[in-house]
Amino acid sequence: MDGDSPSRTSIWAAAARAVGSRTQPPQWHNPDKLADKLIGPAERELLGEHPLAAAMEHDTLELRRNPEVMSAVMTLIVRTKFIDESLQRAIANGATQVVILGAGWDTRARRFPDLLRNARVFEVDHPATQNWKRRRAEEVLGPGPANLTYLPIDFRHQSLADVLAAGGYDPSRKTCFIWEGVTMYLPEAAVRETLQWIARQAPGSSLVFDFAHSSLIDFIDRASQAPELLTDTEKLGAARLRQITSWGEPWIFGIPGDADAAYVQQLGLEHQETLGMASIQAAKRYLDWQEDRPFPAIRAFYSIMQVTVPQRAL
Repeated sequence: MDGDSPSRTSIWAAAARAVGSRTQPPQWHNPDKLADKLIGPAERELLGEHPLAAAMEHDTLELRRNPEVMSAVMTLIVRTKFIDESLQRAIANGATQVVILGAGWDTRARRFPDLLRNARVFEVDHPATQNWKRRRAEEVLGPGPANLTYLPIDFRHQSLADVLAAGGYDPSRKTCFIWEGVTMYLPEAAVRETLQWIARQAPGSSLVFDFAHSSLIDFIDRASQAPELLTDTEKLGAARLRQITSWGEPWIFGIPGDADAAYVQQLGLEHQETLGMASIQAAKRYLDWQEDRPFPAIRAFYSIMQVTVPQRAL
């Protein structure tokens, strides 16, 4: 992401939600219908030759069967539904603030007006992505809700705590944090610092975030350094990742898939659930999958986690 251009991976995710919102049958349907309105010709152009851009413009059965389109669409259905449920649970448990970190093209402030009517929503993101998304959203959806605050941040010069405090965030209020499609692009030190900061927020606050497995990051390194040693299956996986890397947004961080609970607990958070995106459990929960094998089109070595801020000893 350079200059005034938005993150292309954030547009990729919104495009996957948009195509998924048209998907039939209903159980294979992404609830984010607003994404289809947000991603217009200028945004599709930024996706270049990625097949999702073609699927946005000409929604045909042939394009939907493209493995890159199918994988993105189905993975985002699982991710969107899991996060929506986490948000609904947090508000039911008393959260009165929602902080969306690296918000990209998130639409929840507009999709859930009734649920969030008594909550403040903060979208935090890089100015280039945020300004572009905000202009586009106001153009096609009208002014944002009164409870939505946009907070631009440049992590090179600003701290998350300072930016939120200046925007009216109250650390004493129970908060729902959403960190979607971000951690894999960050250095580990930045991920750890953010998780530790969230662990110091109001007890009972919650965080939902997705993450790559460290084994996938190791594979990406191997694929770039010694592609001739890859198996045919691995070469296919490497090809899928090549487009995102070419956008200047490579995946560089992962958490061990068998030690995710320990990872967040040692940073002060209480683990609630981890769901593997390609797990049978995810497919049965969100895609009405009836077979005892993973749904074939979901991205593997990739999970989503729900954690909470524990009560502190007095």
